[in-house]
Amino acid sequence: MKSRFTLLIFLCLLLQTGSSYSQNSIPLGSWRTHLPYNSWTGLTIAGDKVYATANLRSLAVIDPTDNSISPLSKSDGLSGVDYTSIKFNEYTGQTVITYADANIDIIEKDGSLFNLSDVKNKDIVGSKVINHINFNKEFAFLSTDFGLLVINLQKKEVKESYTNIGPNGTTLKVYSSTLNQNKDSIYAATDKGLMVAQFSPTINLLDYSNWYIFQTQDGLVSSIRTVNNLNDIIIAGSINDGFYYYSNQKWQKSNLPYSGGLTTVNLSGNKLLCGMNYNLLIVENIGSYELKSGYPYNRPKEASYDKAGNLWVADLNGGGLFKVSNGNIQHIEINSPQSENSFKVNAYGDKIVVCAGGYGPTYFTSGIRGQYSIFQNETWTNSGIISSAYDIIHSAYNPFNGKLYFASYGSGILEVKNDQTFIYNPTNSPLLDTKGNNSEAFVLTSDVKVDKNGTLWILNSFLPSSTSPALYSLSKDSVWKSYPITLDNIRYNIDLLIDSYDQKWIRVIPNRLDGLIVFNEKTNSKRSLDDTPGNGGLPHKSVTCMAEDKKGDMWIGTKTGVGIIYNISSVLKLPTIDAVKPIYEGYPLLYQENINCITVDGGNRKWIGTENGLWLLSETGLEVIHHFTVDNSPLLSNIINDVAIMERTGEVFIATSKGLISFRGESTEATDKFQDIKIFPNPVPPGFSGTVGISGLAQNANVKITDINGNLIFQTKAAGGTATWNGKNYNGKKAETGTYLVFSSSENGEESMVAKIAVIE
Repeated sequence: MKSRFTLLIFLCLLLQTGSSYSQNSIPLGSWRTHLPYNSWTGLTIAGDKVYATANLRSLAVIDPTDNSISPLSKSDGLSGVDYTSIKFNEYTGQTVITYADANIDIIEKDGSLFNLSDVKNKDIVGSKVINHINFNKEFAFLSTDFGLLVINLQKKEVKESYTNIGPNGTTLKVYSSTLNQNKDSIYAATDKGLMVAQFSPTINLLDYSNWYIFQTQDGLVSSIRTVNNLNDIIIAGSINDGFYYYSNQKWQKSNLPYSGGLTTVNLSGNKLLCGMNYNLLIVENIGSYELKSGYPYNRPKEASYDKAGNLWVADLNGGGLFKVSNGNIQHIEINSPQSENSFKVNAYGDKIVVCAGGYGPTYFTSGIRGQYSIFQNETWTNSGIISSAYDIIHSAYNPFNGKLYFASYGSGILEVKNDQTFIYNPTNSPLLDTKGNNSEAFVLTSDVKVDKNGTLWILNSFLPSSTSPALYSLSKDSVWKSYPITLDNIRYNIDLLIDSYDQKWIRVIPNRLDGLIVFNEKTNSKRSLDDTPGNGGLPHKSVTCMAEDKKGDMWIGTKTGVGIIYNISSVLKLPTIDAVKPIYEGYPLLYQENINCITVDGGNRKWIGTENGLWLLSETGLEVIHHFTVDNSPLLSNIINDVAIMERTGEVFIATSKGLISFRGESTEATDKFQDIKIFPNPVPPGFSGTVGISGLAQNANVKITDINGNLIFQTKAAGGTATWNGKNYNGKKAETGTYLVFSSSENGEESMVAKIAVIE
């Protein structure tokens, strides 16, 4: 179906002057992606624009005249995130984007977007990846893992599907295809070798017997991955030994240089641009070529000429996207996070910190070298690779000394200030390795937190016994203390939460004795909680996450839903304690969901990440405000790792299994007083159909909106420090042009404010 979103309008609004890109604040209810742009995987020249893909899930559009650049994503109307190919058809003026699930987007001449999902929705056994796009007038030949597809781009339909053309009608993986100059033969590079068939309306290409696979006696190897037509000569590329060409009815090995690692062979400007290790080979004909080496040709994944003759190169190994003009090399950059791996994300005021380490489903290390990214003032700052700290999985900011601390699941605690780093490990602290020794060989610090006094708290995991101290503190005065808790499950700790009573809640790795531990070092009291009645009564013994809300209630996520412990101040005193399981529509809340994370926003609402999308619940959990999935929102993945909320703006940063995305929520942090009132947009422009936000309000303030004559047209209550108005009156009619008054008072009536909103229609 055709999208109402028009990419042309989007590009006109977002393309900026200069070669770098900086993200701007977004309106309420809007989305934006935060994906890396460092390892470029593809590009195509689309008239006066360049489309380029990076890191498999990032896409950008560049204006070659000034190198201005803007990302494109699902939040801009695209249909997927796992890009496999992108190609411009000069005959039709359309740009085709393909995805790993066989979804297809077509960008029209006017910038509108059409999604062709027929192949995606078709029941196909095995991989649906589309590997290559080749055009013949209005027809797109798509090489896929299940055969060769022909798409009529003008009719927006699948014309043919050659899926069983292998020996005896088997399915073949097709890497690329081409037609010869006379358009009477079609060639396809497959996992069985290079195939050829007569291309004619009278030939049934669905019949495998009409296809021939070139054999070694034909002079061709089977490891062909690319095939192209250059000046009526068919040139095939082998991943093992370079290039072959078809001449005088036989294949011959060419003398073209080959350095291995063949990545692409693209026909552009009547030349073949061949990417390989350390080189870009430019072939004019089989006997004439130019070999470009060094920067920026480290490992070109794709290359193409624009209409001005500039050479564009997408480098695969993190080098970047380059424009080469008359020997002048320009590096095209986008400010972005370092990695798409967003394992944990935290908000510290207006700073977002993303940890790019991780562990797998069994909680074994991933072996990812130390990486983190920080988003502040609309700009990303990246750590680079920190070789001394593997698998950074948690962060903590200490406002008393301005330092950031990271838990490294394998190397200890990383301390960072002003780009200076220091590692705490068993050689310089009481921390222990997994054998209980003072060795830095393998130190699993599973979490780090800072309490309200500026003391750093550290969990040390996978220790040999319950008598080994698993909890440590480091004071502002650099004094270490250790706390042996001596419960069987403490040595398999994985998460730490410090509640408003300074009690330490310690989550235990599921299937490693399970449950969670509550500990108070002041009284040296402790207890384990699980699904046993009277001893926690949790929905499941496998605890997955914890969050204390603004009323002091502890929300606990498990493998089968959510439980709430209300009297947390007495959790270590009462002989029995049971979690309450909220009931939603007659069933325990999210009882069929594996809860990955719970985050509380300024309005005390709960953002809950699962394996099936992101939920926003009301304060009590009895109302579902949103349930975002990949099907009804720009979410990159339904698997939600973590959520963090920027206090001032209410922007919700969502770490998914496929990268980071954010949503401008309707709630912000607040105090008992009004401060820095902002209304946006103001004035409300003609045709505006979004939400007007009023921020800087007192906590949960009452809000009334009247016309200039004092007639009440709308009233609501703030979620934290922000209230929203849909721009309509009680009858659902859009507000007319004029000035409207906003009256607000705090819940106790001691604070109040008046403001104006202008509406233009």
